[in-house]
Amino acid sequence: MLLILFQKTVIGFISVSNINITPDIVLIALMVISVREGRLSGSLYGFFAGMLLDLISGSFLGLSALCYSVTSFIAGNFNTENKKYLTKYYFILIVLFGAIVSNLIYFIFYFQGSPIELSRVILNFVLTSATYTALLSIFYIAIPHRKKIERGFAGES
Repeated sequence: MLLILFQKTVIGFISVSNINITPDIVLIALMVISVREGRLSGSLYGFFAGMLLDLISGSFLGLSALCYSVTSFIAGNFNTENKKYLTKYYFILIVLFGAIVSNLIYFIFYFQGSPIELSRVILNFVLTSATYTALLSIFYIAIPHRKKIERGFAGES
């Protein structure tokens, strides 16, 4: 909820260009959840985050829910026992791919019926926004994460 409010209020201040290209921090969080928890959890979180975002923004109800659900489901395929895809460049590539998928779905529906060509939508909106989101995901990699250390007592089996 907090990230959604942050996305709708503060992130607009770091927009790039005159078409307001902004990173999608909600998508980054959903990628973390999906890779950590799996397809089902990611899809559910994606659906509810997208629906809440649509309700707050007042735009096409259900469109963000669809985009986030599909993208989170795809990212959930990278769920592994050792969570290796949450580290290094793997995660950045997952976010980039997820942002491309999410933005492609969103902008195809959003610009449906408009005179703007699909190639222009992909270049001006999909790829630029996805790249900005992937670049911002570097901060997740840079934050040190504590690993759970299981401590046992001598004599325990």
